Amino acid sequence: MTSIVLATCLDAAGHDASIFDDNDVFDKYGCEIREQLREADIALVSTTYLQNVKPIKAVLAEIRRTAPGIKIVVGGQGLMYWEHSSCLADVAQTLSDADALVFGDAEGVVERLVEELQQPSPKPLGGTVYLHPAGGGPLESDSSPNWAAIDDTPIPDWGLLRRLQINGALGSEFTEVSLEEGRVCAFKCSYCAFPLYNRFRRKSADRIVREIESVYEAGFRKAAFVGAEFFHPIPVVRETAQKLAARALPVDIWVFGRIDLMAKHPDLPRLLARAGIRHINFGLESGDHAIQQAMNKKIQLERIPEIMEWLHEAGISVAASLVLGFPGETHETVRRTAAVVSGCGFDSVMIHSLQVVPGTPLWKRREEFELSMPRPRVWMHKTMGLHELPEEIL
Repeated sequence: MTSIVLATCLDAAGHDASIFDDNDVFDKYGCEIREQLREADIALVSTTYLQNVKPIKAVLAEIRRTAPGIKIVVGGQGLMYWEHSSCLADVAQTLSDADALVFGDAEGVVERLVEELQQPSPKPLGGTVYLHPAGGGPLESDSSPNWAAIDDTPIPDWGLLRRLQINGALGSEFTEVSLEEGRVCAFKCSYCAFPLYNRFRRKSADRIVREIESVYEAGFRKAAFVGAEFFHPIPVVRETAQKLAARALPVDIWVFGRIDLMAKHPDLPRLLARAGIRHINFGLESGDHAIQQAMNKKIQLERIPEIMEWLHEAGISVAASLVLGFPGETHETVRRTAAVVSGCGFDSVMIHSLQVVPGTPLWKRREEFELSMPRPRVWMHKTMGLHELPEEIL
């Protein structure tokens, strides 16, 4: 998603681009990346969804070895996570192979930054830190995040997926695209880092309709909204569904969303189906009321079976995701969760282990929960430890 959005911005400004988007990119596409780097002026590196800085540091070092004179820009939520965990000076030192860091949204910044980095003394830009100022002076820093007006950001040009080199080959094999209904989530679950590093913004119904139209016009028939929460606020969801239903485009849509928000809206599932929504990923996380309260999740568990009936009658499938290991979790709470899940009729279930992310409410309440972290990403508390969970979900 990030790659095609930035490629759209650069393409509109007259810049050519190629994309490498995968885990362990140098291991998988090293020859192709090095070939592209030797011809490139600038490399943009995203840290979205990353908590460990080491892989990014290694990628930057490899880019610098391959193309010593290239300008490197690093952006994405990982930057804000690392700054939150330490300080800007530490992040700058760790990522010293980069030339600039972009905090917040890159749309509206990256096009100008590409131009500025070609100059001997780049001009300051919002949310941008230049790591190597002319003359070797101190950091020229403005790490206050740049937040774009989300309805005004460029609609992704999905045709680029077929025109650009992606992972070293033309992207003709793509059959579906990823969109976002907004950024971040209005809910503040105590384990979730999303609200820490971005600002909640929801796209208007008209904007979402235009994006689905662009998906259809580019020849795609499947689209996934990969933001954190599609079903909030309900009035905007209803307006969006009504307008998509009126357009009746043959695009199958997949979303993340809290189905419990439909409890007072029994007509909504059929409207969503007419809008093209075929599948929902629902973050149930736990079937135990006490764990739900501690997570600040507060789902009406007793309403889920009825809502599932509405969705299935409308032809919409639902996958539930669970998070095991929250403080207070025991073998008994896991059994209660299993009982709730078995009575809901979910089409599939995904199980994840708890992650304790610095800065989250859970992290700040470690003492209260008697939660310790003997090693990074390894946790234990008075009722459970990471080592007690099956390897398959770690």
